[in-house]
Amino acid sequence: MVEVDRFLADKFQKEIDKLTQRCTQLERELERERRLFSGGPTVVFRWVAKEGWPVEYASPNVFNIFGYSDKDFMCGRVKFAEVIHEDDLERIRQEVIHYSNSGAANFEQHYRIVRPDGEVRWLYDYTVVVRDDAGVISHYEGYVQDVTERQRAEEEKQQLQEQLLHAQKMETIGVMAGGIAHDFNNLLTPIIGSIELLMGEISDKDHLKHLRNALLCARKAESLIRQILIFSRKLKEEKKVIRLERVIKEAVMFLRATLPATVKIELNCAEDSAAVLADPIQIQQVVMNLVTNAYHAVSSAKDGIIKVSLYQQDIEEPLECVYNKLVPGRYVVISVEDNGEGIDEGLISKIFEPFFTTRKVGDGSGLGLSVVHGIVGEHRGGIQVRSKLGSGAEFKIYFPATDEECTDIKAVSMSSIGRGENVVVVDDEPKVGEIAKEMLERSGYKVTFVKEANEAIDLFKKQDLEIDLLITDQTMPGTTGLALAKKFRKFRPGKPVIITSGYSDTLTHSVLEKNNIQGYITKPYSMADFISYVRDVLDREKARSL
Repeated sequence: MVEVDRFLADKFQKEIDKLTQRCTQLERELERERRLFSGGPTVVFRWVAKEGWPVEYASPNVFNIFGYSDKDFMCGRVKFAEVIHEDDLERIRQEVIHYSNSGAANFEQHYRIVRPDGEVRWLYDYTVVVRDDAGVISHYEGYVQDVTERQRAEEEKQQLQEQLLHAQKMETIGVMAGGIAHDFNNLLTPIIGSIELLMGEISDKDHLKHLRNALLCARKAESLIRQILIFSRKLKEEKKVIRLERVIKEAVMFLRATLPATVKIELNCAEDSAAVLADPIQIQQVVMNLVTNAYHAVSSAKDGIIKVSLYQQDIEEPLECVYNKLVPGRYVVISVEDNGEGIDEGLISKIFEPFFTTRKVGDGSGLGLSVVHGIVGEHRGGIQVRSKLGSGAEFKIYFPATDEECTDIKAVSMSSIGRGENVVVVDDEPKVGEIAKEMLERSGYKVTFVKEANEAIDLFKKQDLEIDLLITDQTMPGTTGLALAKKFRKFRPGKPVIITSGYSDTLTHSVLEKNNIQGYITKPYSMADFISYVRDVLDREKARSL
């Protein structure tokens, strides 16, 4: 009996030793898991399948990601649903319901959480559905990982892809813009020229009124083409030192003639404003776009008022503007203010983005303010916007002032500008060439017009034909204005050349200088600008030869 007892005691001791060994092993494994989940990137959870998903277990490293301790969760102080971002919570609820009802054994989710300090983090969640013996869901078990950096990288990648797509779109727009500008400006040149020639012959007030309206519409079409070229970065700047008062008055005069009479435009230009280094045509574009934008804001109001102001301002501290900050200094400010519907403050940062618009389809392209932003940036200026919904809006445009002297603007006498000089005009567009010929002839020049380069070369060879100036289009079938100018000089050395074009991105200042081209004028041109430019080129060449 004693031997049996001893045998059983030894057997029990061996079992106890095995169990002790196994317990020690389990404790080591548990400690290893604790160490793993205390500092690792993965947090293990066990949620109860109840409202708010109370946490039954959370690994100790939960604080690193969530900002709450495992005790905060397990004692019920914080429910899991409470830390999920409010914009994601309902979606997560619906997904859990869907996966649970579908009989899925596990599922994955992506969502944001909000830490106690307000920091937002993105999580990847892998969840296993736990069911009891009756098949009812009792718990959810799984792990979550912080994927914030990965999410940011994905967002940056997406932004880069969007920027690349936008750049490709802009490149396409740029190519299209150049082609459209060339053809469209060739069409506008004879339209504008014909209207101006008719206006010089007609005295009837009603007829003149209709002609002025037609001219304003043609100029508006020209402005639209310029806007597209500016937006697509295809328009070259022609900056000079100017005072903005005259530029703004001309823009407002044009706008008053095109906008409905129900909209009142008040103009207040300080006469003592400093000069700026700017492209006058682009500044006019800024004013026209801002006033047009203001018109759309007040169009539904009974007493719509747009106030356009010009004044000088000394800035003593850095000034916050849209997208940049202005350094202290002296600035000339253009202000356009309206009493219209105003702009939601949350949209102010977006209104200068290309194609962004809050208007109905057909009420605008969404390019106007992005063009303004581009022009102001090129002039090292800044934009401020003050607006609230229902309280109107004010746009302030700041341009750095300069102490340089203004560019001299000469008055042109239309009656005696020509002195009988012989001019050859070459253009493959008959209407363009004919209108240029008539403008010059009415201004006192003798003009020969030909459509083809070969005809022009035949004229150059005629020694009995005196030629004082060649005016040639740049883009023609089989040749260019530069190539024709080279052949012209072969037969008529020392004679000046003016090149015209509806649009060309190759005729830079250095190219013109290298090819000894005395003048370049873009289409469409007004009669006054055209004949004034011709006279200026001839006088300069005459002065050089003395």
